[in-house]
Amino acid sequence: MGTVSKFQLKLLNDIAGLLEDSNTCDLVIRVGEQKKEFQAHSGILSARSRYFRTAFSPHWAREHDGKFILEKPNVSPETFEIILKFLYSGRIELNQHEGTEILKLLVAVDELQLDDLLAYIQNYLIEKKTEWICEDPVKILEVVFCHQACDSLRDFCLEKIGEQQSIFKSDGFPSLNEAIIKLVLERDDFGVEEIEIWENLIKWGIAQHSNLADDISRWSKQDFSNVKNTLQQLVPLIRWGFVDSRHFREKVAPYKKIFPKELYENLIDHYLDPNIPIQSTSAQVPRSIISTIVDFKIAAVVIANWIDNLGSNNERRNPYRFVLLFRASRDGFSGVKFHQKCDNKGATVVFAKLKSKEMILGGYNPGDWTNDCQWHHSNRTFLFSVQNSKNIASAQIGLINSYYGRATSHIRTCGPGFGSDFHIDRTDNLYHRPDSYPNVFNIGDENPQKLQEYEVFQVLNK
Repeated sequence: MGTVSKFQLKLLNDIAGLLEDSNTCDLVIRVGEQKKEFQAHSGILSARSRYFRTAFSPHWAREHDGKFILEKPNVSPETFEIILKFLYSGRIELNQHEGTEILKLLVAVDELQLDDLLAYIQNYLIEKKTEWICEDPVKILEVVFCHQACDSLRDFCLEKIGEQQSIFKSDGFPSLNEAIIKLVLERDDFGVEEIEIWENLIKWGIAQHSNLADDISRWSKQDFSNVKNTLQQLVPLIRWGFVDSRHFREKVAPYKKIFPKELYENLIDHYLDPNIPIQSTSAQVPRSIISTIVDFKIAAVVIANWIDNLGSNNERRNPYRFVLLFRASRDGFSGVKFHQKCDNKGATVVFAKLKSKEMILGGYNPGDWTNDCQWHHSNRTFLFSVQNSKNIASAQIGLINSYYGRATSHIRTCGPGFGSDFHIDRTDNLYHRPDSYPNVFNIGDENPQKLQEYEVFQVLNK
């Protein structure tokens, strides 16, 4: 340690020691509802915080018996003591505190305009308290969303809400602030189908009016008007181009009276003539759905490289957008449901997770799925297996062999099939017999194998 550093260290220790010297203090801060008193030095606090520099200005500061008097009733004494020690010493030990305590500290630090400490606490929560945040990102977002400087933590919570699709599952959703819902719906990575968003927005809108009848046929004109006003900023954020006409007729049309008239008429025109564009403030592009099986931020780039016959680790801009069509845990382990959602959608990639093993299996079909009960040929299909879901680039890839005629199977009552190598039946059974592809699975001869989950993503050019 150099001579200058020794002097600096002694300086820090000397300044920290001043906190224990009440004789030289010229400031009393009354903190919390009980107004616990802390004594401090106005000069030190002014040098360390823009907030205190303003607080001690002539038009704000209050003096009594030769000392400045400040009151902070909205900060707990425990939180303020941590901040005060930091202001004097430049030291803070967050690992000694629970996530809820650190969150309270973050809010107080933002109010006191301690910008460097604010950034440090946000990074600490994101990196060290990830699991705690993921337990209820909606609740944490409620605390920080109105604090503009907490943008890193706010964005992290929004990202986790998109991944978990958790906002509608939150117990606090009916009372959630409209601004938070708006933030979520404006994002491209909120992985929920548009019709599900609509159904939950209706529930939220109704919850804001406690006197509404459960049966909408009993609603008065004023009832519809009240709900319309409540939802007027949110309804246009739904990406109506991805709500099919059947769902619109069954689940949306009964609430016609709460729609902006021009938007409703435009949607009807669009369903009658798909060439008529939807006039909406929301982006009419698919949301980027998050996979429950793999980290799709990584998987998307790797899969794109495989599709274009490039190396797994090739660094380039991903030219494809992946849109979730089917998730078995959500839509049901049903071959019929698979075909309803996935037929005639063009290229797709399938991810499957076994119950008995950690590995992930999957395949890419460059053509349409159909229910014509035929084999389809292709020379671009491939299968893959991943031993470690966090390292998809290490997967084994098997391009279809020279016999292209049994690339994919299209049985109307079954799920996706790639030759006899990868065949999902009408439930949660996966059958595997190496035939049209190299054996990249290495899962043994036992048939069938039970699936925990499988997902099908549409592959679109950006």
